[in-house]
Amino acid sequence: MPARGADMREQHDDVPGGELPFARLLFLYLWPFSLFKNADRGDRFTRAAAYRHNREMRSHLPGYLRRWIVLCTLLYGLICASESLAAYPFSLADPFALLTVASTLGLASAVSVVMLTVYVYLYLGHNER
Repeated sequence: MPARGADMREQHDDVPGGELPFARLLFLYLWPFSLFKNADRGDRFTRAAAYRHNREMRSHLPGYLRRWIVLCTLLYGLICASESLAAYPFSLADPFALLTVASTLGLASAVSVVMLTVYVYLYLGHNER
């Protein structure tokens, strides 16, 4: 089985020079679901092959989970720091209040990704088709 990085590069051969833009690399580094194939399309054999592929890719999810947990921790720290620097009562003109709100929204999104990643990891580990 080729390395995961090689798999990702093969999927993006249309990029001139073989180098991916930084934004795309960051997306592939953070988004765990780019590894998976759609197991709802095609005939029965295609769906079974996609499901087997997804079960094989399950082993990469703990690494992504660690990344998102670190991101959650950093966002929580940013919330605490910006909240202590913000003026009370909150005003939308205060940049620290805006930073607190933006960090809170980011943390809510990151926690959602963590929960979904855990669910997919458990689902692919315990459900046989």
